[in-house]
Amino acid sequence: MAEQDSARYHAAAKRQSRQVMSRKDQNAMQTKPGTLKATAYHEAGHAMAAWQLEIPLGKGKHVLSIVTDGSAQGHCQYKNMLSCHNIDVSPTGGDRLKMERMAIVKLAGLVAQRRHRPSSLRSWQGSSDFHSAVGLVSCFTGSDRETEAYLNLLQIRAEQIIDRPHVWECVEALASTLLERKDPFRN
Repeated sequence: MAEQDSARYHAAAKRQSRQVMSRKDQNAMQTKPGTLKATAYHEAGHAMAAWQLEIPLGKGKHVLSIVTDGSAQGHCQYKNMLSCHNIDVSPTGGDRLKMERMAIVKLAGLVAQRRHRPSSLRSWQGSSDFHSAVGLVSCFTGSDRETEAYLNLLQIRAEQIIDRPHVWECVEALASTLLERKDPFRN
């Protein structure tokens, strides 16, 4: 049974990887108003989840943006809470909890985008966010089956955060600001 779950999980990850669009195609999509709006909600979802989980945003010119940089349609830069070399992933370890919070933030972008407009989701969007979340969670899980179950739990937590009325209002306001200014923190 566990082998079947593992095989299904890896097959889904491979399908998602194969569906990644070329950067040229992604950049062409970026110019469409609907895609730009979806990206604004996606990035606002990351930012608001980070705020709710008390993860500070990064510092610098491009903290939150929907300007394509050649590698992504937009980005939300937040502090890497795992800056030490000796990471404690034990069940009671503080680093494990930090990894959970960071994974939730990674998953929150697609949650916000889906809530804004479910039809705006494309197979290639959020694949790097998802793979980052998998990487974080797999550091402290014992099997692919456990990783998949844990990711499902963190997905639910991301949805619960974004669905809070005051958080959703902030996501909408931040997305609107991103659409107006594209790179609001740039000097």
